[in-house]
Amino acid sequence: MLQIRYIRMVMGDKKGNILTVAVAWKQTAAEYRALYYQAFNVAKDRVDAALAAQKPGDKPLCVVTDVDDTLILPPDYWGSLVATKHDAFNDPMWDEHIKKDKLTVAPGALDFLNYCKQKGVEVFYVTSRDQGKGTYGYALKNLKDLNFPYADSKHLTVLIDTSNKEKVQKQIAETHKIAVY
Repeated sequence: MLQIRYIRMVMGDKKGNILTVAVAWKQTAAEYRALYYQAFNVAKDRVDAALAAQKPGDKPLCVVTDVDDTLILPPDYWGSLVATKHDAFNDPMWDEHIKKDKLTVAPGALDFLNYCKQKGVEVFYVTSRDQGKGTYGYALKNLKDLNFPYADSKHLTVLIDTSNKEKVQKQIAETHKIAVY
């Protein structure tokens, strides 16, 4: 929030929306996509290293990941904020956007997670969302509609009352060795 206040201070009375440049960059910059590919390539290297270090009797390997703006991108959401003159995240608009299921896969995400499945590395999705009564169903549907592996109730945790994922991560670590967070 401090960044938004700073940008407003710098912009003064200018009538531009502070999200416009960010949205344009996310929608057009090759560097934006390249950063996602780079992150998933590093994650793949970490999975490969964990597989190479795996010994008989060790806990099975897994990856624990967030969902929104990590694996699944909402490009239309950010543009709709600019179009409606919102200059920061808006919960009610986000909730409606999630329900429309107009999300896309982050560059490299599906390749990485399918690689994990091919190598026998489970994927656990831990996200924090709150779209009311249907929250869990929306999250699961988003993952399934985009063909993510392990998109099932065993592998998805949706936190509504907190964004702190540490408790769930520790529970997963009781039965699995986490190769990548």
